[in-house]
Amino acid sequence: MEKIKLYIDEDLSDRIAVALRSKGYNAKGISHSGMVVTDYLLLKELIRRITSFLNVRQRDEIKNNLDWLQNYK
Repeated sequence: MEKIKLYIDEDLSDRIAVALRSKGYNAKGISHSGMVVTDYLLLKELIRRITSFLNVRQRDEIKNNLDWLQNYK
């Protein structure tokens, strides 16, 4: 099963990508097949929710969909 690749918005810190890569996730992608959006969160909470999202959702589930990190508290 191919892992989800994340494209980190330019408004977000590079620290998020570094933290996710250290957890074994690919946080550097050019194209995407879905969107994940969030309100402003502290870095620690943002990484926790992204990690939760990646552990629950599959790549084929998010294709052409929009998902909210608020759903992964």
